[in-house]
Amino acid sequence: MTSFAARNHTIARWLTRPFVAYLLGLAGIAGFFLFHPCPTGPGLCLSIRRVIDTGVYWAGARAFITGAPLYDVGFPTVGTTLPFTYPPSAALAFVPLTIFNQDTAGWVFSAVNLCWLAVILRMLLPQASPRLRAWLWCLALLADPVINTIGYGQINLALMALVLLDITRGRGLGRAQVLIKAIPPGMLIGVAAAIKLTPLIFVLVYLIRREPKAILGMIAGAGISIAAAAALRPSLTWTFYTNTIFHAGRIGDPAYALNVSARAIAVRATDNPTTQLLLWAVLCATTLLLVSWAGWRHRANPTTLTTIVALGGLIISPVSWAHHWVWLIAAAIVCWASARWLSVWIAIATIIAPTHDFLPRGNMVEYTYTAAQQLACAHYVILALIICLTLAIRGPEKPGTHCKNSSTSATNFMISKRNG
Repeated sequence: MTSFAARNHTIARWLTRPFVAYLLGLAGIAGFFLFHPCPTGPGLCLSIRRVIDTGVYWAGARAFITGAPLYDVGFPTVGTTLPFTYPPSAALAFVPLTIFNQDTAGWVFSAVNLCWLAVILRMLLPQASPRLRAWLWCLALLADPVINTIGYGQINLALMALVLLDITRGRGLGRAQVLIKAIPPGMLIGVAAAIKLTPLIFVLVYLIRREPKAILGMIAGAGISIAAAAALRPSLTWTFYTNTIFHAGRIGDPAYALNVSARAIAVRATDNPTTQLLLWAVLCATTLLLVSWAGWRHRANPTTLTTIVALGGLIISPVSWAHHWVWLIAAAIVCWASARWLSVWIAIATIIAPTHDFLPRGNMVEYTYTAAQQLACAHYVILALIICLTLAIRGPEKPGTHCKNSSTSATNFMISKRNG
């Protein structure tokens, strides 16, 4: 009996090692990329999944370096044609992808996204054990925004990592932290904003924390990135910032079911353009006030403050596709110490019931949604507002206890579940 118990204990210890979690996650990702719904009928096909959005990044980078048009054409990718919607500096940043062919670039980009997720968890939980972070990495792969970011080959996790590298100064990354600290505060967020405009919202973090040097760093990071692209393609850069940037319709129909934002709510609610604009303005103003209140209360904790601002940015952005909501992973960790019910809600909303996925979509069917369907389609927005309101009302943790409590309580939870 003793030897049997000892053997079971050894097996249990082996199964909970970090590499087992990583292997399990990688096996799941391999299955995700190898087995997918057949386009010609029911059932699963066995073939390597092609990555649609990285295909556009790759094509945009090729157009940038060859002098071809970037915004006047669509680029073929995985059976469709899509426009390049990012600034010219993003096309420059994607140039390394052109080392590979289009399909290989997508698989490489998705693999790098897996690494970004691990880096993000190290920064969010610097005091957590490697075992806990490994299993959380595995769990995060089940979240709808994360798995779709990886499946589409999207840029969301990379931008999130750049923002957190800037805000946390590389906390939890060991020797790499020395390199990150050598970069002036704000510069990495500026670079992220030059790749995709939405990270500009994080200037609010430094405004709330009264860090003017970091704001100058953001300006410098964005300016250098834009200047680098302008030096190579000046007319293209000029056209983007004076013309293309104002054509939001290039991104897609704002009413589409996978657009989870305040603007989408307004557009689906009424067909009157004036009422849509007014409703959107009210929702954005309310969100900014709530984010400012919650952010000010948590200004001493950069990670919590940044997460609050990120959620607000996703709400007020004209288009926030469901896979853009990777910041809900950070929100789940932030809320674990003081409002675990919100962490559970986030897990349900992203892993078990991403309700937008279950709704009919396309061909303007979104304009016929019932009230219940409208709410189901806006669930991330509702959840984000409740998170910000809860954090604003509860206020900050005691100084220096947030990270410790988040990681320690999560660790204790995992241990208790294992022992139970």
